[in-house]
Amino acid sequence: MKTKTLAISVLLLAVVLAPLALAEEPIRRGPRSEHGRFGGRSAMNGDMAGLLLGRLADKLELTEKQRESIKAIREEARPEAEKSRQAVREVMKTLREATADGTKAEIIAAGKAVGDAFTEQALLRAATMKQVKTVLTDEQLAKLKELRAEMRERMQQRREDADGPRKPHSKGRGGQRRKNRPEQD
Repeated sequence: MKTKTLAISVLLLAVVLAPLALAEEPIRRGPRSEHGRFGGRSAMNGDMAGLLLGRLADKLELTEKQRESIKAIREEARPEAEKSRQAVREVMKTLREATADGTKAEIIAAGKAVGDAFTEQALLRAATMKQVKTVLTDEQLAKLKELRAEMRERMQQRREDADGPRKPHSKGRGGQRRKNRPEQD
């Protein structure tokens, strides 16, 4: 019974976390990145240092020296972060394959590997953020905490707004295509 519960828990965890792991670089609104496109890495995938160099830099009134220090910390962590993201993608692929046609033991092993990979990624992000925080003043840290709380609040509000009734799409969408399809036996 415990194994069954564990397997179900692992699968649910994988379903919830899969979109995060598979997203190459979530799109965010804001200025163009150094690659000339909108979006890029953001706090959504754990790159708080990148966010500090972007939208929050002015709000926190970072000095040029602080910006350079944060950029150096971020650049130093980048290879390890990419390696971590790649590891997550690989274990998620293994989990998908195992759930498609693997044994119970393979699914459990793959689920544990996913958990380990996400834990490793979280530890790396925490270590990077700890370094970044040493660059900030006490006032900036307090302001950062306040801004993060505001961001969480806005995100929660968006989630709540999204849970309301859905409006049907125009031009035959929202189930219309299914209705127009011939019956299949």
